[in-house]
Amino acid sequence: MPEEPVHTTPATAVVLAGGDASDPLAAHAGVPQKAHVPVGGRSLASLVLAALGQAASVSHIVYVGSPPSDLAKPPDWQVAAGRQFSDSVALGLGAALAATPGQRLLICTADLPWLTGAAVDRFVAAAGADLNYPVIPRAVSEEQFPTQKRTWVRLRQGQVTGGNLALISPDVVPDLLLLTDRFFAARKNPLALGSLLGFGTLVSFLRGRTDLPALEERVSGLLGWSARAVFVSDAGLGADVDTPGQLPAT
Repeated sequence: MPEEPVHTTPATAVVLAGGDASDPLAAHAGVPQKAHVPVGGRSLASLVLAALGQAASVSHIVYVGSPPSDLAKPPDWQVAAGRQFSDSVALGLGAALAATPGQRLLICTADLPWLTGAAVDRFVAAAGADLNYPVIPRAVSEEQFPTQKRTWVRLRQGQVTGGNLALISPDVVPDLLLLTDRFFAARKNPLALGSLLGFGTLVSFLRGRTDLPALEERVSGLLGWSARAVFVSDAGLGADVDTPGQLPAT
């Protein structure tokens, strides 16, 4: 039986697809950017844009980077990527704010071959804060992707891994851009992430005693906006590909 669509206030998706041929996966595939890597005859970017196009919660798409030639439907807007990750984020969010003022913004990377529109809709429907980030329980991730290696964060609520999306209020953008580089660099290093959030949080990470509500409160305090970690059961929201061994079997 097909899943019923989730009705929610639409968001504008900002797809981050920068980088160049020096990326290990791009170099392996002989393509100019990671987003162009073929998976089963379709590029990674094509798979991600198709999933976003099927999401009832996404009204428009801004693509940051050089789109591959196999897109079934072009994004609504395309902007060139910046030299640094933070530059690409700023360019994409700026374009989205100008094109769709007042709408929430769904930041998404272009390397999620298992992304589905239904999973996006469930995440957006569950998100209720100014800054929302999906977290995936270890048991869920390992059940759906048993061979993928992930970075785990130990919380009092159990071990989790993070997703590759974020849903934000447009009001959050200026403050978020100030922290983008530091948080992106620390995204796969729990100790580095803990140090960014303060000494007490770092100690909690080391002891595996980090409490999720306290972590949300700490991030909210840093930004001045409400932050929420959204537990999801769709591991494809975080199953990105960085190496040839992580690519889906074709």
